[in-house]
Amino acid sequence: MITLYGIPNCDTVKKARTWLTDHGVDYTFHGFKKQGVPEAQLDHWLATVGWETLVNRKGTMWRGLDEATKASVVDAASARAVVLGAPSVVKRPVVVWADGTVTVGFKPEAFAERLACQNNPAEGGPMNWLILFVAGLFEVAWAIGLKYTDGFTRLWPSVGTVLAMVASVVLLGIAMKTLPVGTAYAVWVGIGAVGTAILGMALLGDAANAGRIVSLALIVAGVVGLKLATPA
Repeated sequence: MITLYGIPNCDTVKKARTWLTDHGVDYTFHGFKKQGVPEAQLDHWLATVGWETLVNRKGTMWRGLDEATKASVVDAASARAVVLGAPSVVKRPVVVWADGTVTVGFKPEAFAERLACQNNPAEGGPMNWLILFVAGLFEVAWAIGLKYTDGFTRLWPSVGTVLAMVASVVLLGIAMKTLPVGTAYAVWVGIGAVGTAILGMALLGDAANAGRIVSLALIVAGVVGLKLATPA
């Protein structure tokens, strides 16, 4: 179930609620004025989106705070204290989607994307990571294939290399439909770099010294780190 947090008379909250209703989306509304800000959720929001995103420092409520209070907000802990005392400083709406993703504010295109991910989990989940991995393998194939084309003077190696290039880029594009662009591209490059280096050592006699192996291990660690740090 989706939960939308905000203030009923906020124009942006009204637009978000209307959008969800118009698209037939069931959701629960949590009003800050009557129900307050749930502390456990607040801690989760601060950890997920950051206090700079959560606190609306351009809003009327923020401008109405005294200067000392505004100056005291410098990190998540100080922002938390202010939000609990003045919930209207929260940028609205805060939406916790069915998959646990937290978004702040309302943009129709962003809501549509989140709804698509929710209705088709595979689009933003394991399937797209698998597609990205296969795209990386095709990148390895065309990178190694370049060696065998002899400067694109050999027909069949050249054809195979070009087909691998096309497949790699097309699959990368599919994966990027829901995966973050920077993460997807970095992982794609990482898989290609590591795979090409390994096959270069195994097939083409490239040097296999300790320095290269450690460097490749660091790239693998970076790829894994990006995967773990990317929300589902």
